[in-house]
Amino acid sequence: YVIARDRTQADLVLGMAKDPNWGSSHSQSASTSNGANDPLVPKASLQQTAQLTPDKAVSSPTAAAIAKDKVKHLSNPTNIKRGLGARKKRTARTIMWAASKLQETSERHKSKKMDEFVVDDVPKLHFPLKPIVVVSLGSVFPENLEFFIAPLRAPTVKDHHPIVLMSSELPSEEVFAHIRPFSDVFLVKGEPTRLGSLKRAGIEIAFKVVLLCSEEDFGTASNQLLADATSIAVHKSITSLLGPRNAPMVVTKLVNRSNVNFISHNLKQSGWFDRGRPPSTTSDTIKFLCSPSFASGLTYSTELCDNLIINHFFNPMIKDIVRELVFSPLRESKLYPGKSKFSAFERNFAASGLQRSSLFTCELPLDFVGKSFAYCFEYLLLSDAILTLGVYRCLPPDLVPGVSPQSTAKARIERHETERAVPFGYVYLNPLESEIMTGDDLLYVLSHKQPCWA
Repeated sequence: YVIARDRTQADLVLGMAKDPNWGSSHSQSASTSNGANDPLVPKASLQQTAQLTPDKAVSSPTAAAIAKDKVKHLSNPTNIKRGLGARKKRTARTIMWAASKLQETSERHKSKKMDEFVVDDVPKLHFPLKPIVVVSLGSVFPENLEFFIAPLRAPTVKDHHPIVLMSSELPSEEVFAHIRPFSDVFLVKGEPTRLGSLKRAGIEIAFKVVLLCSEEDFGTASNQLLADATSIAVHKSITSLLGPRNAPMVVTKLVNRSNVNFISHNLKQSGWFDRGRPPSTTSDTIKFLCSPSFASGLTYSTELCDNLIINHFFNPMIKDIVRELVFSPLRESKLYPGKSKFSAFERNFAASGLQRSSLFTCELPLDFVGKSFAYCFEYLLLSDAILTLGVYRCLPPDLVPGVSPQSTAKARIERHETERAVPFGYVYLNPLESEIMTGDDLLYVLSHKQPCWA
């Protein structure tokens, strides 16, 4: 049987002839305009056909197949082959947090002396947000910390946490001149190897703790092996004080990457990982890359810059790409470091209406739990122009001692920020399309503002 409007179309179908106008909406009323009765004029667009209500849909199997074919083969009368066009944009339930603009430092703030930034006891200040504590283990105050602070003060970041810089010596006026423009930055003078000094710096109430190694005297190979002794000892003291649940909030910078095993040993003591040793045949590079502390992003070694510098020699654009990922929100401000080589692109950027993107981590929306990575990637790209680069796969919270079974049944997005476990797991870049997302995953995304799911 053939369902057609008239004998002419029926003969065309029987003769397997292709009619570009076939498939027009046969459910339209004959009382419409004369143009609607003309078989050479398409009756419905592809978008209108896709939005048919259920009461207008045909229930018979043959008619359903024809309706499916109609959507597939509908085209213009000139028989020009065209694609399906842009897919309909989804509407995601998101809140894009961002400051209206980067707050310029007041003249009074610029004229403040260094002594006004020095505090003796951070917990007594009662910050509304938990501070980020940076502990320098060198005998002098580290330089170039403005590059560490600048991304944390970007206008696209939701929360600007106070930053506490602890060192055995205060910075010189020349070094502090680069830090003074930033707001909510405090200095603490004390010995980082003493637990009392660390408590004064606020590590017990910290949002994150960053340990900067000493890079003063490690010219020989023997000195390099001992250069991280202080970092390992301080890391052990802090993780023991914070407890196993908060141990992954400590990020450590090492001189020698071989010492990453000591940091991993401290983390294994917390109960996150088993205490099995890798096979003796495993190379040092594999041991380093697969160690819990490096795979989770909690350990950084200065030796990792070697590959970046070597590749930058052959491809100078690598430096500009890294700068764009980290500092792009600050391009319009005085805090942006250096100059980019994308001069031709910069001239046309303002007129193009495009928005710069930055790298963020965000919680996985509840709608994506149990879905594939391909579904998550496509959804965010079409709905909010958010490009997903990878996943931070957190370990289930039931592995953490002291976590109640009731909280482990919920996804991270369902818990309040104060009840979420500190992210700890491993970085998973370029996941498989079929990779199933879990409620404990975080997303690495490129977005013009930090996304926060409603």
